[in-house]
Amino acid sequence: MQNCADGNPSIIEASGSQAITFGGDVSKEEDNNLKSKFWGRSIQLDPVGVLTLEFDDGKIFQWSKLTRQQYEIMRREAASLRIQKYLCMHLPRKTYNTLCSSAVCIQTGMRVMVARNDLRFRLQTRAAILIQSVLDGKYDDLSEQSFYMVEGIEEVIAKAEKIAKEATA
Repeated sequence: MQNCADGNPSIIEASGSQAITFGGDVSKEEDNNLKSKFWGRSIQLDPVGVLTLEFDDGKIFQWSKLTRQQYEIMRREAASLRIQKYLCMHLPRKTYNTLCSSAVCIQTGMRVMVARNDLRFRLQTRAAILIQSVLDGKYDDLSEQSFYMVEGIEEVIAKAEKIAKEATA
């Protein structure tokens, strides 16, 4: 006879077509309340007193209420430890992921600021070169009308050529 103190006392795996004989102290009224549930290959038993299971191959298993309570306490403690373990892993991982996404946002913002400043510097430099070339007299041969309502020097030159063609035509 084997006392099942280390395994799950409420679930028994049925192997093949093995017959199971249930026994117990039936002199007590409360021992007759044997509740069972069957899920395919396993049976859940919830006896109140001592439960004896005898298989055809001669193996006998006994469970008592104390064994079931002890197993339930161990199961709850294991579940509690598992929850604590995963919580202790989850919180730092969540903090790390938040920190990483914040760092990425800050880096992106800094890159945008640098690119914007670089573009502004290039535009200012280009405008300064254009103004300096106009002041130096490089575009004195172009009419004043060609500078009216245009954006870049390329458009000024194109408009001046267009005005020149219209004047000669």
